[in-house]
Amino acid sequence: MSLMRSQKNSLLEEIKESALNPFNFDWDNEIDENTDLLLEVLKYKGTEYYFAIVVDDDIFRVGYTPGENMLYERTEYDEWEEILYYFRNWLSCLKREISQPDLWEELEKIKMDDLIPELDGLEFEDKYEREEFSYREVMQIEQGINDIRNYLVETSNGNDEEIKIINQKLDYLTDAVKRMGRTDWKNIFIGVMIDIGINIISNPVQRQKIGQMIQNMFSGIVKLISIP
Repeated sequence: MSLMRSQKNSLLEEIKESALNPFNFDWDNEIDENTDLLLEVLKYKGTEYYFAIVVDDDIFRVGYTPGENMLYERTEYDEWEEILYYFRNWLSCLKREISQPDLWEELEKIKMDDLIPELDGLEFEDKYEREEFSYREVMQIEQGINDIRNYLVETSNGNDEEIKIINQKLDYLTDAVKRMGRTDWKNIFIGVMIDIGINIISNPVQRQKIGQMIQNMFSGIVKLISIP
């Protein structure tokens, strides 16, 4: 058995109501290998997402991906209105997933020297690497961190949540520079700046500006090694 034309039309109406583009959907019929029944699959083009329906006597059996809490979910009902409820739920889950960037994939593509090249060029002379910073060096670094802070706040477009994160992370750095050894603090500094580089610094111009500030901040304190 197959779906009636009116039932398929009702699915199209639901797609229109969801504000998704109907032209991104396509029907693909096949035979269910488990039941030998007709499997009618509505696929979202360019993805592996679909909503599949089998009409088995008086029962509608459906399976779909993505689901609300799992990648794949399935159910069965004898009332078409119940199937429409799950179809609407699937459309909501579909919109959620296709609108999400793959942050893990983006993270894998990012190298530290792509974010802020200067971070890969920080190295202390061996005989000083475990020493604490001098008073003059602490003052110089604090000034540099404040310059970075002011620039990030100015370019945050008034985003209160971003400003809060910036202040928390940079406050920690200014506190830690007074009590930690050079190498330990440098490693924390690099971690914080990578975090900011990924989540807050959005374009190459900003990264270049921050890189220049880092160079100025460490001038005379560490060696800046050129990375080929």
